Amino acid sequence: PGQVKPGSVSDFPSYSPDHFATLAQVARREVPGKRDGVSLLPILTGKGEVPKRNPMVWTFAEYGGQVAVRLGDFKVVRQRLNNRMPGPWEVYDIRQDIGETKDLAAERPEVVREAVEVLKREVDPNPLFPIAIPGVNAPERQARAGR
Repeated sequence: PGQVKPGSVSDFPSYSPDHFATLAQVARREVPGKRDGVSLLPILTGKGEVPKRNPMVWTFAEYGGQVAVRLGDFKVVRQRLNNRMPGPWEVYDIRQDIGETKDLAAERPEVVREAVEVLKREVDPNPLFPIAIPGVNAPERQARAGR
C-alpha cells in the first residue's frame, strides 16, 4: 500500500521468473543461482530504472514437447518435439496478431535464427524434465522423401 498506484496498468511483458525476482527484491533477498527473471518493482512503483527485458523462454516436455521464445513483439514456437516429425518453427507478431493467426516464419527467418541462438544459450539439461529441441540440443530431424 502506498507504493503501487491503485488501478495502474503496464504493458511491460512479464512471466513467472519475473514474479520470483520481484518478490525477492520486495523481501530484500538475493535471487539464488542463475535465474532468468527481472524485478518488476521499478515498473510497479514508478521508481528506479526499468529493467532490460531478457528473452522469455518456455520449455514443456509435456504436450508432445513444446518450446517458445519471446523476442520483443515476436513469439517463436515449435511444437510436437517428441514426434518423429517435429512441427516447424512458427513466428507470430503478438502485438499486431494477438490471436496468432499469421505465421511469419517464412518472412522472418532471422527471428527463428535468433530464437535458436537464445535457446542454445539458455536451455540447460534437466533430468527431471528432459526435452530434445531439434537444431538446438538435438539433431534436426529431416522430413522423409515424399512428404
